[in-house]
Amino acid sequence: MAHDIQANLIPSHLPAPPGWEVAAFWRSAQEVAGDFYDFIEVAPHRLGIVIADVAGKGMPAALYM
Repeated sequence: MAHDIQANLIPSHLPAPPGWEVAAFWRSAQEVAGDFYDFIEVAPHRLGIVIADVAGKGMPAALYM
């Protein structure tokens, strides 16, 4: 169940800013992962990228991430 929650939090569509090619891949090493990424449009023509990891901190930390 935790894996499904995490998988649904990962972006399903990647941004396509002009002049850039964006690619991402997420796969948990175990049932749950502490890895997270997201893309946030902070202003027109400005893209924020979030990359985070809480490896080894257990399921509560992985779900919080």
